[in-house]
Amino acid sequence: MQALTFQYPAAEGRVSVVIPTRNGDKYIGAALDSVAAQAHGDWEVIVIEDGSQGETQSIVQRFASRCPGRRVCYSRNEQSLGAAATRNLAFELAKGEYVAFLDCDDLWLPTHLRACVGALRDSGDDVAYSAAAMFEDGSDQMIGFWGPSREEVLRFPHSLLGRNFVTPSATVLRRSVLAEAGRWNTTFRYCEDAEFFFRVAKLGKRFRCVGGVHCLYRKQHDGATTQRIAGTTEEFATLTSWNLDMPGGAPGEAARLSARAHAVSAKLHAKNHPTADPSANRSRAAPLFFAAWRLRPLQIDYLFQTLRHAATKGWTASERLPLPHGQQTLPAAAPRAAA
Repeated sequence: MQALTFQYPAAEGRVSVVIPTRNGDKYIGAALDSVAAQAHGDWEVIVIEDGSQGETQSIVQRFASRCPGRRVCYSRNEQSLGAAATRNLAFELAKGEYVAFLDCDDLWLPTHLRACVGALRDSGDDVAYSAAAMFEDGSDQMIGFWGPSREEVLRFPHSLLGRNFVTPSATVLRRSVLAEAGRWNTTFRYCEDAEFFFRVAKLGKRFRCVGGVHCLYRKQHDGATTQRIAGTTEEFATLTSWNLDMPGGAPGEAARLSARAHAVSAKLHAKNHPTADPSANRSRAAPLFFAAWRLRPLQIDYLFQTLRHAATKGWTASERLPLPHGQQTLPAAAPRAAA
C-alpha cells in the first residue's frame, strides 16, 4: 500500500481527530460537540468534506470559534473522492501522536479519548478500540452493541475473519501505525476500514480492547453501508480470502470462515432486491457459492447452490479488486486437522 507522508512532526500526547464527511450537515455538529466534551484535553480536529456543498464549512467554523486555542482544520474536495481517499488527505495534516477516527454521523462519550489513549500509554500497544452502542437514526433508540466477545479477543487477530468487530469511530491508534501500514485502500466501496485493520494486524501490531462503551454508532440513515449489506458482505468475503494466512487459527479454520462469509453474501444477493439494497445483484449468488465450495469442497451443498442459482438467476463475475501491495497470489488455506 502506498506510503503515507505527514506534513508535520508529531506533538506528544495530542490526538488528531479525523472526520471525513459528505452531505453530513445534519450530523456533524453533534459529532464535533462530542469531541469538545472529551475528558482528554489535548486534541485537534481535521474535517474534510468530500465534494458536497452545504452548511458543513459554516458549522465547522462556528465550532472553531467556540474552541479558541484548538487547531480545527477544514478543507473540501472539489469532487467526491470517497471516504478512504478523504481520510488519507486528512491523515497527512495530522499533528498528533495519536490519530482517532470519527465518522461525521457517530458520537463519542466524554470518556472515549481518555480511555483509549490511557490504554495505549499504559500497555505500549499500538491500537486501542472499544465496543460501540448502536442507536437508530431518527428515534435515537438504542438497538444493541457492536464489539468483540471474550473469545474473539483471546483469538485475535484470527477472529477478525469471522467478523470485523473493530469500529473505526471507536478506535484510536498511534500515528506511527499509519506511517508503517500506509494509506487506506481506495478500491473498496464499503470495507476499507476492515481492509486497513486486517493489514495492521498482519504487520504484528498489538490491538488493545478497552473495557466499557465509549462510542455511539448511528445505524440505518440514508446512504449507510448497513443499507448496502450485500455489497458489504461480499467485500468482506473477499478480504477473508486474501487473509487465509492470518495468524492464530486452528488448521482449516480460515477456510471455513471465508467459505461461510462467501455463502452469507451469496444468500443476501439472492434474496435482496436492488430497490431495497442498491448493492444487491441476484446473479452474484452463484459465483459466491462457487467460491465458498472451492474453499470447502466437501461441503456439497455449496456446489448444489451454485448450480441452482446459476440456472435460475444467472452468473455475473465480480469486479476484481487488486491484491494488496506486494502480494502476487492469494495465500493457501491451512490444511484441516485430521478427524
